[in-house]
Amino acid sequence: MIIILSLLVLKTTTDSTIQKPIVFYIKRRRRRKNISAKERRQKRHREVEKEGEAWLRKGRDGLSLKRVWII
Repeated sequence: MIIILSLLVLKTTTDSTIQKPIVFYIKRRRRRKNISAKERRQKRHREVEKEGEAWLRKGRDGLSLKRVWII
């Protein structure tokens, strides 16, 4: 099972009942994480791959909306 957080899935996912709770949960989680401005600059426009995860970071603040896609 691979969890991918990306903006691509945002466009392909159409079921709002599935995507809304995911978005709100992730947005809340990202906000709670206290990320320094220096870290934000480093992560901007950079794709970081972890074990079983691919994080796509875009946008001015480096904290774009992310979607969970389970394969």
